[in-house]
Amino acid sequence: MPRRARTPLLLLIFSLLSIRAGADNKQTTLALPGFTLIENFDTNPGNLVMQLYAPVNAARKRTALVVALHGCAGSAQQFSSAGFNELAEKHRFYVIYPEQRAENNSNLCFNHQIPGEPEKEKREITSVMQMIGYLQSRYAIAADKIFLTGFSSGGQLAGIIAATYPQLISAVSFIGAGGYKCETDHSGIRDFAECFTGPPLPRAKASKRRRKWPRASIWHAKLDKNVAFTRMKPAITQWSRVHRITPRRRQKTLLPGNVSYVKMKNQANRTMVETYTLNTMAHTVPVMPGCGKPGDYFTLEKICFARQSIRFFGIGKAR
Repeated sequence: MPRRARTPLLLLIFSLLSIRAGADNKQTTLALPGFTLIENFDTNPGNLVMQLYAPVNAARKRTALVVALHGCAGSAQQFSSAGFNELAEKHRFYVIYPEQRAENNSNLCFNHQIPGEPEKEKREITSVMQMIGYLQSRYAIAADKIFLTGFSSGGQLAGIIAATYPQLISAVSFIGAGGYKCETDHSGIRDFAECFTGPPLPRAKASKRRRKWPRASIWHAKLDKNVAFTRMKPAITQWSRVHRITPRRRQKTLLPGNVSYVKMKNQANRTMVETYTLNTMAHTVPVMPGCGKPGDYFTLEKICFARQSIRFFGIGKAR
């Protein structure tokens, strides 16, 4: 009898220790050095992790926000190697890193890649937009300074969100991704350019062509074996078409490191779309000394993706 009487107490003690151990493990796993883990930002239907990088001396008003989406097998900490955190300190803007969980996708890819499952993609997009809304409600984020960036799977998702919410996103940059593909059942995109890899999606009867679209910076490496270089062309066609860019408004330049750069201007002489063809690179993000850190999927080059992205966004010194 005494032994049975002590059993509930022992179970309670073990339960409390388990809860504490689980909490400690969660903190070790998710709370990254220099980041703020935000767990209850909203309903989070996509079950994503929200990591926030806030500069020490953030601007008190009209602050910019960059949403940075990692690629497959990536994470918030891994994608921070691109250099956005250091640039955030210099230019006083916030960075959100939406992070995939293994239980959502074993390869840690965002789920836009899964054919026939548009609901997973839609839920993840909703979670990212909820993260943006959370920060807007608590910090002085300028409505016209919300930007998206991403690599590979995250770059594809960045492009999808920019086309889905053009009224909220000012500009997008993506590397090693591609254009909108009909056969992957991407949801939510209305009035965007037609698909180029399958039959066009039916347009909503009451839809009207939008007059305002995010500016787009499109990067791709010619030696990319993960995401075919041919995927770059549909993205260029789609974004240049919605901005109504004509061939005579395109200017080509060869940059150091064998990078072919093209800027496409509108009638007001503003660059609305730009492209970087990385002629000797593979499926990686280019970094430089003082701008990002080399590692898996990050290589030292003569150009820095993060620095050029924030210049295109207009956060740093414009090109």
